[in-house]
Amino acid sequence: MSKRIGIVSSKSNVLELLENELRQILKGKVEFVRYIVNEKNVLCDVDVVVLSGGAVAKYVSTPVNKSVPILTPRRTITLAGWRRLKSIPEGTSVLVVNDTKETAEETVNLFKEFGLRLKFYPYYPGCAQFPKCRIAITPGESRYVPLFVQKIVDVGDRIFEPSTILELLFMLDLFKWEDLQELSKYSKTVKSTQPALQKFLFDMAAIRLELETVLSMARQAVMAFSKEDGKIVFFNEFAREYAGINSRDASKNAKKVLKKLGIKDASKELHNEIVEINDMEMVLNSKTTPFGTTIVSFYPVELHREIERKRMVKIKKSGMIAHSKFTDIVGGQEIQKTIKLAKKMALSDAPILLEGESGTGKELFAQAIHNYSKRSGPFVPINCASLSEELLESELFGYVEGAFTGAKKGGKLGLFEVANGGTIFLDEISELSLALQSKLLRVLQEKEIIRVGGVQLIPVNVRVIAATNGNLFEMMESGKFRMDLFYRISTFQLRLPPLRERIEDLEMLINFLISKNGYDIFIRKEVLQTLKKYKWPGNIREVENFIDYVGNLFSGEIGFNELPPYLSKRILLSDEISEEEIRVLRFLKNIGNSGRQKVAKACRMNERKTRKILEKLQRKGFISISRGRNGTKITEMGVQFLETNYVKDRR
Repeated sequence: MSKRIGIVSSKSNVLELLENELRQILKGKVEFVRYIVNEKNVLCDVDVVVLSGGAVAKYVSTPVNKSVPILTPRRTITLAGWRRLKSIPEGTSVLVVNDTKETAEETVNLFKEFGLRLKFYPYYPGCAQFPKCRIAITPGESRYVPLFVQKIVDVGDRIFEPSTILELLFMLDLFKWEDLQELSKYSKTVKSTQPALQKFLFDMAAIRLELETVLSMARQAVMAFSKEDGKIVFFNEFAREYAGINSRDASKNAKKVLKKLGIKDASKELHNEIVEINDMEMVLNSKTTPFGTTIVSFYPVELHREIERKRMVKIKKSGMIAHSKFTDIVGGQEIQKTIKLAKKMALSDAPILLEGESGTGKELFAQAIHNYSKRSGPFVPINCASLSEELLESELFGYVEGAFTGAKKGGKLGLFEVANGGTIFLDEISELSLALQSKLLRVLQEKEIIRVGGVQLIPVNVRVIAATNGNLFEMMESGKFRMDLFYRISTFQLRLPPLRERIEDLEMLINFLISKNGYDIFIRKEVLQTLKKYKWPGNIREVENFIDYVGNLFSGEIGFNELPPYLSKRILLSDEISEEEIRVLRFLKNIGNSGRQKVAKACRMNERKTRKILEKLQRKGFISISRGRNGTKITEMGVQFLETNYVKDRR
């Protein structure tokens, strides 16, 4: 059903003029209904009412049960008419001629808005008082110009302001990109009374269209409604499909649609609520903006599962093979002991629990164990912290057809089934909920699974390697981790030492990473010695990040100036340093080489204290102490330390 515009005027020729103008712009998008008022009320049962002027508004009424917007259009003239107006000298007295008193006065107000410095006098049929001006201006009503007028300036019919057309299209919910383009062309042919406002409205319209385009591309339903009057102001195609929203709903209050969505209190923000809409489970979110617009989005639960399934397919293609071997693990005596123990564990099918801080290489070891074992099946990794409990359960154990609304036809394999004959790596196992811990325990005990929604027992032959960077003993004491599951997954426990406990491996690790990535760099000896004093809280992953930083940005020698800013700051400010120590560094920087006695005298300290300070600064790598003439001198690292904001702020 097409939209209907009611045009109201006291004259049939004006109705015809307005309708013809709107037809040219709207190009068959709407139907028109004409209403003539002769001091009698008219009932306008249409979608929008357009008045010829403010004088006829009092005669218009609309159906009680229908909200019909009434628009009094802003009128203007063409640029050609404007140029004719501008030709009249400033200060000239002119008659402004139109067919009625109201229209003559409206035209006078329009010309005043243009900022013309003329003396305007309205004239219309029956006008009693008016000066006999030499010039008359009229918007296409020359027949009413008095005979004494010597010059008639006809500016042409008054036409719609582009912003009025824009407003009308929004009221009718018909605004599209092509309309904006047409209005943009139209606006270049007319004289606007408020060009800045018109540009702003056009910009806002473009932004709205861009936003609607983006939302129409989203795979979830989006609806927005005004909190003030409850009307739906926007909905995309998925909202129409999932919730049955249509244009008729949008013209009414949103309560009907909200009721469908199960939203009782629209002012309350919702986050990932599960509701049922038209027999389909949906994930529902809502938020109210500071301007009083409430935005609601919803999408099928299965859509989220589908996204996760695609992610898992990608993992299967690239990550179902364990790429790393024990020969890829670099380290000295301590790590070689760990590798030797891991190889013995790999020959058994018993579960292994890898314990270690973040970045110590737990997945690297899990892949190496799988490759060293007798298992030829896939290596299936999954992070237990990456999915919600419901999604993780269906990913681990799969589901049968019809297990839930939107479930895939034919059901879905779980990762335990995918890993059959191979290894499943459960990273961050400490993040499993107690309910899933119970189900995992049963799988480990019985070596069989039951898909979500199913009853059939499916045997699986899977080796489980779990990993955690948390303290499972503390979690067991607080009731957050099942004790019986702990003993099931930790037949073998393998602790991976942090880098700070095998810091002697750092040089070997750095050289391995440089060679592996083909970087043309080498680390200066004094820099390497300083790096060995750093704790490396991010372990191997942090070292890889460091090498990638310097390897991609520099070539050749890597000194203190090339270190990543965060690392340089941590190293330089790892210990508190006194004002006296800073004073010694500044002295050495200014003077160059110096003996201990000279330093003591310059810094006003006794030799014993000076010796202690110099020894401390040497340990930190800020100075080098030599015998004989060379004496003591500041290092590059010491100079860099003096340039830090930490030192500058203490001046």
